[in-house]
Amino acid sequence: MTISTEFILLIDKMKKYKFFSHKKSFFQLLIVWFSFIIIILISIFLAYGISEDEKYIGCMSAICYKTFIESYKLPIGIMSLLIPVGALFAAQHRSEQYIAQIDKMENQNNFINYYKHLEEFNEYIKNNELLKDVSKVRKTHIALFRNIRKGDYEIQFTTVLRINSILVNIYDDIKDLENLELNDNNSDENNIHEICTLLQDSIKVLSNHLYLNINLDTVCVSIEPEENRNLDRTVILKNYHSLIKDLNQIINTLCEFDHSFDTPKIMDKLKTMSFKQDEHYYEGERLIQTPILK
Repeated sequence: MTISTEFILLIDKMKKYKFFSHKKSFFQLLIVWFSFIIIILISIFLAYGISEDEKYIGCMSAICYKTFIESYKLPIGIMSLLIPVGALFAAQHRSEQYIAQIDKMENQNNFINYYKHLEEFNEYIKNNELLKDVSKVRKTHIALFRNIRKGDYEIQFTTVLRINSILVNIYDDIKDLENLELNDNNSDENNIHEICTLLQDSIKVLSNHLYLNINLDTVCVSIEPEENRNLDRTVILKNYHSLIKDLNQIINTLCEFDHSFDTPKIMDKLKTMSFKQDEHYYEGERLIQTPILK
């Protein structure tokens, strides 16, 4: 280890060490005793050097006092630094105690406001009939308002960014499924299965992140082999459209609890997304549950 590295590590350790603590009294602070002792030792050392050099003897006359003050001017001046240094340390110590009191009051206020905010959020969910869609209200609340305990009552930008990113992936996948032409070959069926798997994964990630009750079984449908295979894609599309629009509406409603929330464009796109039904695909359909999309 080089000298420069050791110096950097020493500086880092000094930064981590708290010279002032509001939990200790003024004279319990190590920096106070260390500074006072250093000043006193320097003064004694200088005074001893002067005494040894001049070979003074004790006397009580005015001339002796005058000589003492003139000769020991430097050590006396250094010793006098105890007063301003002590006052400076005392002021800093009071400042630390004051900051600690403010932090304590802020923490208490944040604690009270957190539960008030949670209570209002719970009431908001009830009023919007979302209790059946939210599995754990408290965890959903924390997932949206990650810095709520620090007094931040807005949805974090990173949270909105993550939700927006997943919704964009869902939108792209559903559009890919719409544009996919289903033929009789196996490659198209594999593509459908792959896209549906991606859709389900994205929906699961989003619902797990916000602790939502999303039933994916409703989209895992197919038809019996003897029926028209095109019905498979149409039914899947119809169910995914319905599920995704419901999911988007739930998330949008939850986010709107924050009055400063600005609805992303992808949410508006998903709101207006429509399913174009082809009547030919629905002639004589018979739906059954299938495990292939799970």
